[in-house]
This record gives sequence, structure tokens and C-alpha cells, in this order.
Amino acid sequence: MMSLNNAKTEPQDEPIFKVGAPLAVIDGISFAGGQEWSNWFGNQKSQPERTYYPNTVEDLQAIVRHANEDNKKIRCVGSGHSWSPMAKTDDYLVTMNNLNKIHDPVKGRTVSGEEQWTVQVEMGVTVEELNQFLTKHDPPLSPITMVRVGGLLTMGTHGPILAGQSLSDQVTELVIVNGKGELVTYSEAKDPAAFSTAGVSLGALGIIYTAKLKLVPTPVVRTTDVFTSYDEVLRPEALKEFILGSEGFEILQHPFKPNCRELNPDIFYRRWEKTNERIETEEEIAAYFAKPLTVDHPFFTGVRPGVRHSTLTNSFHFVVSDGSSKFYDCSLAFKVNDDFSNASEAFKDLIRLNNEFSSAAPGRELTVVESRFSRASSKIMSQIYDEDPKAIYMQFNIMAADAVPGFYDFMIDSATYLTKKYNCLPHWGKTWEDIPEIYTTLRRGYGDRLKKFNKLRKEQDPNDLF
Repeated sequence: MMSLNNAKTEPQDEPIFKVGAPLAVIDGISFAGGQEWSNWFGNQKSQPERTYYPNTVEDLQAIVRHANEDNKKIRCVGSGHSWSPMAKTDDYLVTMNNLNKIHDPVKGRTVSGEEQWTVQVEMGVTVEELNQFLTKHDPPLSPITMVRVGGLLTMGTHGPILAGQSLSDQVTELVIVNGKGELVTYSEAKDPAAFSTAGVSLGALGIIYTAKLKLVPTPVVRTTDVFTSYDEVLRPEALKEFILGSEGFEILQHPFKPNCRELNPDIFYRRWEKTNERIETEEEIAAYFAKPLTVDHPFFTGVRPGVRHSTLTNSFHFVVSDGSSKFYDCSLAFKVNDDFSNASEAFKDLIRLNNEFSSAAPGRELTVVESRFSRASSKIMSQIYDEDPKAIYMQFNIMAADAVPGFYDFMIDSATYLTKKYNCLPHWGKTWEDIPEIYTTLRRGYGDRLKKFNKLRKEQDPNDLF
């Protein structure tokens, strides 16, 4: 875990790579020595001394013991679908993929006595696997929010559903192997303050073994895709009405009209609303996606103007690519004021900045800016934390295909400008470490919350393994 007190923003030297060793076994745990590691995008690389492949919680405890004995650091990784350096280490890397058990859902009661479905999962489970499992349950169940990949709890990842907050807010219990090898259970019922602190742990409190997630009987939603004028969406009063009147609301803007370099006067939005209408058949869904693309752009491959009716879990906010195409992504968040004027202004700033960059030189067509909105998180290390649970945060992304020339510098410059203007905090899982003075921004933005987090961290990890 990088210290916010000592970290620097200067780029580090490129790591030296060696040929990875074959798998070996110690204490019954498979590991590889000197195996190269890279995240999905390829911007984070390291050569861990050992890469472990645990299968049980006892394996996790043994790995912690090894690290204590060998004076090594530990980081954990799932799919590696993050742009940030959270999993990067030259010491011990723990690959969680084999810890993929899903327990049967349980119907219980919340602290306030309300009925609540939950499911306990190990941390190697992907969200796709979980959704497939829950769809077969009677009744079919789903998480309250929508996300696309696993490995999301430690960084407060979010979807576009307003009441969804972050995935971390949909957890009722966490079990973590701490820096002493102990199993520690965090829950709202047991210790609300510690649970709020551990909810977005950044991998610094230990290895998360299991989590219990809140579930709801799978709702049917009406998904409406629309291309329309800026003014229809971005007037503050219109934006407020859209967001407060929807289950979820998302806006995207691509700088050019289709197949030309004339600036685009339209904006795209996707709106989710609960409905009692029937789910579309496979034939109807196929017919919908057989419609011609409105925009020839990888960020709009799932977009056809019109209306669909599907389950929440089958109505993802958007599909960027098939997983083989790579793209830059920087995400920031700030609190929306009561009249939504700052949200309106911020997205207009995003459009202006992206249009200026994209139109300044050829080869810059594959860029996009995007935003969604959610209620505040109750987890103190979330970028959307607020003491007021009804507060709304705008979370926006600056994105482009990795081949767009000059985009990385533009993305960092834009993030710097917007962070200062709107008092933003970055998404832990996206690109943020190269934003100038970002550690000062983080210390100021998290303030006393960072002190609370570090206090718990010291208690749970006295030898600073994580």
C-alpha cells in the first residue's frame, strides 16, 4: 500500500523483467518465483518474488506468516482490470482466482428488522459468475447496483444506479485475514465505525477472504437510449429531473458526428426505470441489436436509440469492447449541489475540453466523456463518502482508445483542471497517480477519515505487510 504521507508523483523506473520460474509448493500452496505480472491495460508491471495461488483461507493465513517471517509486502490481485498501481509489488503477489466459492443465498433480516437476501462469496468470484449463479436461484436475485467485473470491493467501485452507491455499500459483512494472520469479521451489527472504515480497504487491512452482499429479487427495468441536444439534458433543471426521476442515469458524448470531423451537437443518455412490463424475448433482443450503429465508435457498440425491457443484471451501463481492445480511463467524483448547476457546468467543461483536444489534430476520433450519478457512500475511504446518505455525487470518466496520440497527457491535464475547479477525488481503480499534487489533494480531501483509516490499519497490520 502506498503511503499518502510519503508517496511521490514522479514516474518510477521501468522494472527489469526476468524469465519466470515454474510452479513450486510451500506449505501446500502453489507459487511461482520471478513471474512477470501486468495489469489488463499494461501500464502497471512488476516482477513479484513470489506469486501465490491459494485455494483456502488457511493458505491465506500461511502466506501472511511467510511474509512476516521473510519481511515481505503483500498485494492481492483478481482480474487485474484496473489502471492504478494497487496490486503492483516486487515482493509477494496473491492471486485470488481459485478462491471462487459462492454460498447459497440466505433470507434474513437487517439491523432495523427488514427482510434482506444476502449471499456470501469468496473474493475470487467474478461478478459475471455471481450473476449467472443468482439468476438460477428461486426467486432470481441480483445485487442492488450494476457492475461488470470482479475484484471491486477494495476500491469502492460503482455502477450507474442512483441508490446503488458503491458495491462496498452493498456488503453486510467482510472477513479479512489481517497482518497477524487472524480472521477478522467486520459488520454493521458488530461495529459500525470499523465496518465503515474497512468497507473500502484499498487492500491495506489484509486479504479479504469473503464478503456478504445484499441482494434483491431481480427487477425488470426499462432502458431508454436517446441521442438528443445538449440543452435537453444539461440544463440544470432538466438534469435534476432526469436523475431524481430515474433508477439510474448516464450521459456520454463523442466529439464528432458519424463518419466526419464535424463537431457533434448531440449528447447520448441512457435511463433506467423500474417497470412491470415483460422481459423481451431473445428474438426481440437480437432484433434490437441488429439495428445499425448510430455512432461508429467502440464506446457505443451497445447503443441503439430505443427502449428495451430486461432484468437489471442484463442491462449494463455500456460495453466498451470485447475485452481485447484497450483504453485509457481517468475517473473523478464530486458532490452535486442542490440545483445541479455544478454537475451541468462540469459536463459542459468535459465536452469543451474533449472537443478542443480531439479536433486539434487527426487521429483523435476515439475519445469520449461519460458521467453517472449515485447517492453518497457510507464507507469513509470512498471518493463519494458523505455523512448525508441522500447526497448525490457525480462521477465522470475521461476515456479514449489507447492508440489516440497525446491522449494520456490531455487526460492528466484535464483531470488536474477539473480536480481543482470542482474539488474532486479520484476513483481508486482508475488512472490518478500522475495527477500533479494528487497526494496533497487526497490528504486534504480525506482529512480525518485518513487518520481513522490508518489507526485501524496499524492495529490490524502492525508489521506493515500491506
